[in-house]
Amino acid sequence: MASSSSRRGKKAAHLLRNASPNGWISDDEERYKFGCYRKLFKVFYHNLKVVDGVICSRVKGVDIKIDDEIWLSFTGLKAEGFMSHERNFELNQWTNKKKIYKEYLRSPTRQKVYRPYLLDDLKMEEKMCAFVLTWVILPGRCLRDRLTTADLFLVHAIKTRITTNWVVVMSEHMIEIASSHGHILPYGVFISYVLKHHQVNLTASESDDEDDTIEVESMETSNSD
Repeated sequence: MASSSSRRGKKAAHLLRNASPNGWISDDEERYKFGCYRKLFKVFYHNLKVVDGVICSRVKGVDIKIDDEIWLSFTGLKAEGFMSHERNFELNQWTNKKKIYKEYLRSPTRQKVYRPYLLDDLKMEEKMCAFVLTWVILPGRCLRDRLTTADLFLVHAIKTRITTNWVVVMSEHMIEIASSHGHILPYGVFISYVLKHHQVNLTASESDDEDDTIEVESMETSNSD
């Protein structure tokens, strides 16, 4: 039996709070080190608009623009490839959605009524692709237990190695979240780098919080005019 002295010598395990399913770091201290400021992200998404096909916003009086060069610099993604998620994409026009979904099912012969692209019915590999797509690449949506038609096309593109323009896919996702006033705001790390690149002051303080509130209100006033 281990002696009491050996038990006393053991160090207490440090309780580490991992990231939540919503993508936010749960530990307050680690979040502060990481530089993710949710209030700034809320301002960014609240003021988000599209100008000449480019995502623009305004945070703390600084104009923000996310063009192809920004995407390439901070994500390594090039604005190249096919619009694999769009129904009118040439290859998708000849694609049978139900046939694809049936091929991805664990037990296609048992499925009498095809429920709306539920993830639980998929085979393991297809389910992993779907979870990466809905939780990592396109996070922030309310329904995560099923695929949209665009999601199904994207999973099909991944499986068949069709080169997809992910810059367009992710940009459209940001626009969708902003227009729907979603509570879960995606791409916090990416946006924090973009804000730093545009020299936005990321120092958290009460005065900064007040500035953010004033900015949102001023944007609302200008939009109503």
